[in-house]
Amino acid sequence: MRVVSIQNDFTSGELDPKLRARTDIAQYKSGLTTARNVSIQPQGGAKRRDGTKFIFELDAGAANAVRMVPFEFSVSDSYILVFTPGKMYVVKDGVLITDINGSGNDYLTVSDLTAAILPEMNWTQSADTVIVVHEDLEPLKILRGATDASWTAETLVFNFIPKFAFNLDTHEPTYNITPSAASGNVEITASGVTTDTGTAQAGSSNTITLKAASSFTSDDQPNGMFIEINSGAGAGQTRHVEDYVASTNVLTVFPAWDTPPDATSSYEVKAFKPAAVNEYINVLNGFGRARIVEYVSDTVVRAFVEIPFFDDSAISSGDFETEHGYEDTWSATRGYPRSVTFHEGRLYFGGSKARPSTIWGSRVASFFDFAPNEALDDDAVEATLDTGTFNAVVDVYSGRHLQVFTTGGEFFVPQALDEPITPASLIVKQQTAFGMKPGLRVQNVDGASL
Repeated sequence: MRVVSIQNDFTSGELDPKLRARTDIAQYKSGLTTARNVSIQPQGGAKRRDGTKFIFELDAGAANAVRMVPFEFSVSDSYILVFTPGKMYVVKDGVLITDINGSGNDYLTVSDLTAAILPEMNWTQSADTVIVVHEDLEPLKILRGATDASWTAETLVFNFIPKFAFNLDTHEPTYNITPSAASGNVEITASGVTTDTGTAQAGSSNTITLKAASSFTSDDQPNGMFIEINSGAGAGQTRHVEDYVASTNVLTVFPAWDTPPDATSSYEVKAFKPAAVNEYINVLNGFGRARIVEYVSDTVVRAFVEIPFFDDSAISSGDFETEHGYEDTWSATRGYPRSVTFHEGRLYFGGSKARPSTIWGSRVASFFDFAPNEALDDDAVEATLDTGTFNAVVDVYSGRHLQVFTTGGEFFVPQALDEPITPASLIVKQQTAFGMKPGLRVQNVDGASL
């Protein structure tokens, strides 16, 4: 006997074939086996999908990669930015904007956005600016000008790039130090420092031979100090002293010189130089850790104490170490951020080629400044997802919380009601173990992140 069943609710959409026998779930009664070329209405009905309209034909490069980015400049000005390798087209109200910047071209040239970049590029927008990122792309800023046809693309310039010790190195200097206080913002003064100035005898890619009558009379005596070339070959370079051989006066530096010194090079070896900023001083016999935040003189620096010293008494040589090897987290060598979003007054980057599981937040209302400074509430923030499994960040999303999506799970930064994210409060918690494919973008659907 034939049975006719009337179905007037299709809100569950097309069901997975594995659910065809699940007559016990409510979604079964409002689902469809096939929903091709239809749009499901929230009221329960279905209608034929909307048609398409021909706007313009893309260039031949579109055969390799295409990305479309929504751009809402104001209530009345909304655009679709269409990217093909090396080009950006602008569409408004279904019409291609022509003669971009008066060039006669219907596109803006963005040569850095290659066919290899487009499939996994990530972006975010604030006001007239779109920021585009990819792990192999120096972050790009695209700005809308005074008219629909006025657009520029330029490399993002940072006020401060976060640092990381990819090649951590420590030394125990032969001088003493004294903090002005045990905690907070302090001045650290070096005493009993042996220094040296003069004209080099020779140099190589990572060494310099000091003057014959050098002040350093024993091996390793200047280790952990700074050497600066003041004039002659290699002028303007500052390096850490890694090793010293007194019998030959040969001093080894790190990293290697960009331009090796020679017999024309005038040098000076001091306890501190401006390059010491954002490096650390650690107490070995006892406790205390301070990050240098400002160079004052060759014997004095200002620092922020992360782990309090026992007191403000002098710390002798051998009882502390200096921690070096810090460099820009994002660079042509280390790669660049993979994902980006704005959230509660900060610009956030998620993951990079060299640090795939780390997120960084700018200083509040200073989007291109990632300086940790004194870890005040409005200073930059940073966290790494140490979960025991590999989680490369592929997208960050500003929802009720800051959400972090990785190849191995979904995470979020919990916030109490009306409480902002600060260096002291930033923690990242895992919500699910469902990973995300690189290149996909998180979408908000009825308040949920998909």
